Amino acid sequence: MFSLRRLFSPRARATAVFSAPLAPAEPFCAIGDIHGCDALLERMLECIKAEIPPPAPRLICVGDYVDRGEASAAVLRRLFALSRDSARGVTCLMGNH
Repeated sequence: MFSLRRLFSPRARATAVFSAPLAPAEPFCAIGDIHGCDALLERMLECIKAEIPPPAPRLICVGDYVDRGEASAAVLRRLFALSRDSARGVTCLMGNH
């Protein structure tokens, strides 16, 4: 049986073995640390679209959407619009990943 306590013990960190394969049920792309950089987010989405053949993979955005960049509101508008597009399959997680 897998135990988190064993995973985080000093001895187990280098030798942790998972009994189940860590394979997703569907293709996905994870995006983190957007930090209000809408132009870079747009470029990343274009690269994903160009590099990965249809159907488009699910997008998982893992926090840090605002702050630092000058286009935090644009990032939030873009992510909101993407999350409404059910064909794309976008999940935006709350918090600081």
